[in-house]
Amino acid sequence: MTIRRTPEDFRVEELVTSAFRASLLPERAPSHPFAAYMLEKVSLATPDAIGFIAREMRVPRTAVSAAGLKDRHAITTQTVTIDTAALRGPPPRTVEGEDWRMTGLGFVPRAAGYEIIAANRFTLVVRSLDKRAADEMVRRASVLADPRPERGGANGPTILFVNYFGDQRFGSNRHGEGWAARALVEGDFETALKLLIGTPARKDSGPTRALTRALANHWGDWNAALAAFGRMPERSAIETLARGGDFKDAFSALPKFTQEICVEAFQSHLWNAI
Repeated sequence: MTIRRTPEDFRVEELVTSAFRASLLPERAPSHPFAAYMLEKVSLATPDAIGFIAREMRVPRTAVSAAGLKDRHAITTQTVTIDTAALRGPPPRTVEGEDWRMTGLGFVPRAAGYEIIAANRFTLVVRSLDKRAADEMVRRASVLADPRPERGGANGPTILFVNYFGDQRFGSNRHGEGWAARALVEGDFETALKLLIGTPARKDSGPTRALTRALANHWGDWNAALAAFGRMPERSAIETLARGGDFKDAFSALPKFTQEICVEAFQSHLWNAI
């Protein structure tokens, strides 16, 4: 039995709330300055897709918002919004790149956020599944929720399955040096910043590799660090320090997504531990 052999074997569809659908207008209005799109992508992580969208539409990365993160190794659909104030003309009906395509939905009053997600629908392809394996799956599923009253008591069946967060949730601790959000709880913004963007990890690649190694080699010498890596969203944090700002200001200058995901990673770690 094989589960998810190819990206096409796993499909994720983001379902939005009825309130979001009701807020859509067909034309832009002062009260609805964000263009909403349905994004379909293949084998592409959501943060990478946001970067490609921003580049294609010639807007700052901060002008593009996604409601949630969707798996890299899959075909996924999700809602994104573009702040039309950053556009040089009317928003196009469709926009596409090599592994992604956006189709316009209308205009909404606010940027996409987690609150517009009602649910996610998943479709998995399982190959080489014979009857014996299928029967075993049914047997194991029945064990996960024991229906015997004496096991569940007045509260119903005993749930035997523990829903842990997977490793893909913990990218902010990929270096194994600690949790940035733990440092935030302690009020140590320097450590939080260093763990997020200044601590190299073996699997770093591309611009991220250049960023983490430049900061590891030049931590404290911000102008030298800036000269060692190129343009990217995290650069504004180091520019803040080079201008004399403190580490709290620098952390606040990081992309909102980077700030939020490190907190969510630590929350997920605590869930698993508890």
